[in-house]
Amino acid sequence: MTRKKNCWEVKKCERQPGGAKVEELGVCSSAVPGNFEGINHGTHGGRFCWRIAGTLCGGKPQGTAAQKTFNCLNCDFFKQVVKEESPNFMLSPADFPINMKSDQNNQDLCSETEPEQQVNAIKK
Repeated sequence: MTRKKNCWEVKKCERQPGGAKVEELGVCSSAVPGNFEGINHGTHGGRFCWRIAGTLCGGKPQGTAAQKTFNCLNCDFFKQVVKEESPNFMLSPADFPINMKSDQNNQDLCSETEPEQQVNAIKK
């Protein structure tokens, strides 16, 4: 299987460890080890960035995971991951297998039906 690219590789933000903008902007929270390793076949949270607080888009902080999810639905990278991972795409921690739900700090669960409907439209 071909290795799938993470958000920092596609968006070229240079905020991954060792990246050119780390000194200026800090390391991106999606590019550090955590409980999202392997989600949607990404490294750390690199293919789950829409659900991780502290990421930037267009050089601007995107807020909490719940706040930014709607903005991310229009992101080309998000749409790419949806298509590449269908039918096993994971939108939120609610989609995780039971054995991955051990850390309550990462359970930013929400009952958003609109994002799920939009994801289903992308998959088609």
